[in-house]
Amino acid sequence: MRWLLLAAIWGWCGGHEEKECSRKLARAVRKKLTKDILPLVKGLKDFRWPPGCPFDPTNDKYLIFETHKIRKKSGSPSSNWECGICHKQFKTEAYLDAHFDRKHANFSGSADVCLADYCELFDLCHEAADKPRKAKEENAKVPCDEQALSDARFACEDAIDKCFPLDSDARLIHVELKRDVCRKLNCEARKALRSEEQGQMMSTALLVFLLILACVLAFTFMICCVDFSDDMMQWAQDSKVVGKGAVKEAVKIRETVKAKTGNRTKMI
Repeated sequence: MRWLLLAAIWGWCGGHEEKECSRKLARAVRKKLTKDILPLVKGLKDFRWPPGCPFDPTNDKYLIFETHKIRKKSGSPSSNWECGICHKQFKTEAYLDAHFDRKHANFSGSADVCLADYCELFDLCHEAADKPRKAKEENAKVPCDEQALSDARFACEDAIDKCFPLDSDARLIHVELKRDVCRKLNCEARKALRSEEQGQMMSTALLVFLLILACVLAFTFMICCVDFSDDMMQWAQDSKVVGKGAVKEAVKIRETVKAKTGNRTKMI
């Protein structure tokens, strides 16, 4: 009987373990909030976060640790990170995070919100959340989970109800976020968003390629104009494309450029 009682107690405790909060995912969500949501309240006069709002920075359990991270200059021979609480030094940020968990777990005080719990709102629930380009590649590999998105939609609506009540000055933010964030938490909308992001990446890559190509062509044209300018101007004059006056002016400009550059194109 006693063994059964101990087993029951063990099972109850095991089933009520505190869920681990990923610092990496929390950082990614915090960055997203700082960029897209927190600026919305700056235009509201006398705005104050309502009690229990998970987006209130003072409720972020890991924010205090982020402010106590000291990053040294790159090229440091031994340690790149320092704990701002006890000043112990570490090679990587991951080691510093582990140090916070081991030695300063209670330093966050009453702040108890794990922002990693809201990673699904912004499609950041993956290991590459802190690397935007790689994150988009990882997104394409992860199958959509309709139940997870349904839970995320409920969490999203609950958070917005708490942070931006309809009976407050933030009611317009309430409507905007529910429309643009919460209602898009379904597989169909997420698939469309990911396709749009991939299209943007391809457009950016194509634009960069065309820009590089244009630079190469312009440089090649410049070299040809300098090295074969006599032949080109003679052809233009014989073809009556330009007059003698224009040719003389072009020659004058060419000689001036050569004098200033020291005819460097001959060295290319």
